[in-house]
Amino acid sequence: MRIVWALKSIFRYTITFSLFLWLFTMYLHGNQMCEDDDDQVSSNVEPREVQNDPFLSCRESFIQWIDQLRTEEIYDEDMEVPDEGCSCHRFGSYGPLGKETLDRRRYLLEKMNGENTEIKDQLVHCPVMSVFSFIGSGITVEPLVDVKTLGVSIHSSASIFLNSYSPYIVSFRSTRILGSFKVHVNEIYADKVEIIGQNTDFLRINSSLSIDEVNQLLSNVTYRSNEMYMNARDVVQVTFLHFEAQLNLHIFREPFPKLYNMDIDDVTVINKQVTVVTKTFLRYDSVNKLVESVNRFYPNMSIIVVDDSEYPQPIRGENVKHYIMPFKEGWFAGRNLGLSQVATKYFFYVDDDMVFTKNTKLETLLSRLEQYPKLDILGARTEDKKGTLDDNMFNPAIYMRNRSNSGYCIYRRHPKHYHSVEDLPMCHYADEIGNIFLGRTASVRKVGFDPMLDRVGHMEFYYDALGVLRIAVCDDVTVFHDRTRTQEYISHRYTDGVGERVGYKERVFYSLFKNNLKCIGGVKMPVPPKQPPNIDLKGLKVKG
Repeated sequence: MRIVWALKSIFRYTITFSLFLWLFTMYLHGNQMCEDDDDQVSSNVEPREVQNDPFLSCRESFIQWIDQLRTEEIYDEDMEVPDEGCSCHRFGSYGPLGKETLDRRRYLLEKMNGENTEIKDQLVHCPVMSVFSFIGSGITVEPLVDVKTLGVSIHSSASIFLNSYSPYIVSFRSTRILGSFKVHVNEIYADKVEIIGQNTDFLRINSSLSIDEVNQLLSNVTYRSNEMYMNARDVVQVTFLHFEAQLNLHIFREPFPKLYNMDIDDVTVINKQVTVVTKTFLRYDSVNKLVESVNRFYPNMSIIVVDDSEYPQPIRGENVKHYIMPFKEGWFAGRNLGLSQVATKYFFYVDDDMVFTKNTKLETLLSRLEQYPKLDILGARTEDKKGTLDDNMFNPAIYMRNRSNSGYCIYRRHPKHYHSVEDLPMCHYADEIGNIFLGRTASVRKVGFDPMLDRVGHMEFYYDALGVLRIAVCDDVTVFHDRTRTQEYISHRYTDGVGERVGYKERVFYSLFKNNLKCIGGVKMPVPPKQPPNIDLKGLKVKG
């Protein structure tokens, strides 16, 4: 008995000592992190509270350490070694890609970045004291057109240096070798000026002129791009004695504006400005209800219905353009087709199982888009059967993004939105909204819908729109979601994936590769709804 008691005591003491040692190690590690990262404290905590609470003072560092431990557990040998950029580890996270796929993506990315080097802004150093007066940025150059290097002059105070440097040198250099220079010299200065490098990327002026005469000469220096660049950026380095100035030039072929020629009376008529667009598949009862509701509230508004059902049926209603696609051609492909046929300045996209109500006030959305020209998409919400806002469906989301050596880490916070639109407290900016929105036709066409997403696709459009379209959603404009699911519809609709690769994971990994993402967090695999009972479609044949 004494031996058993002794063994139990040793075991208890060993466990207690191990636990104490582990806690002590965590304490030392946490203190070290706090010393290293004193500044990484949540901005909503007052400094005095932070000083009085040792937990708050190192909370951010402790969370980062835990995140690192979690991240180290999810990598396999065939995955890329984690870098020190970012990670996704919360619920509903996917990534990273396998090493072979990452290598292939890295090659494509480097190739694309190499092709677009001239588009990126170059860092420009501006000296604290300089004798130059110049326009540092804002100069736009039409490709293959001579443009004067505006605003370059030398301050009269530089005259004190001229006695020590005679003759002296003024030079112009295209740092990215995207353009060339030339200068016209007046005959009266011919014996005092030597020009070297006319029509090259480096122009050198040897001169013994006065400051005023030099400035007259500088006003005649022109820049011309070497090639037909559509969108490129060059930095011109101007040197005088030991002083330098750098000018940012934007080589840009500005496109023509997209204007819609409407009579004055048409501007106030919503039917002349908005087209309703929907994509339908195997839900004719639903799409007919949608068309009927649009006809009731907006009798003269055009409606575009894109249909990729196997056996197309006619759509009931007025002002309908029915476009038939091959069977199961795809949701995003159908949205592209519908968008391509819009002839109005705006279009209202809505799913085929939505119904217009008295709260579907397109005039409200239209007036707001007209009021805020920087907005590209303004979304609506859904309502319940009582006509009040249904806050459980189609909530907005924002994308929190960090960058690592192997791509972006994006975490989707849902439901969540940014601040409200100026003077519109019911409308908030967001990165992702529901499939109910009024959009500028020309703007949304710049992004389009990826046709690789066939049966299911939602977030992917907003990934593509990130940084291109400015999006907001309003809670005071709603439609009714008359959710309809049949057994036949479910059997096709929830065969998720991309092309022949089936499964939600394949769809997510497609976005990982395409958008240079290391991982995506905050998403979860949708669970298909249960099939309705007492419906047997075996052997069913529908005549077209």
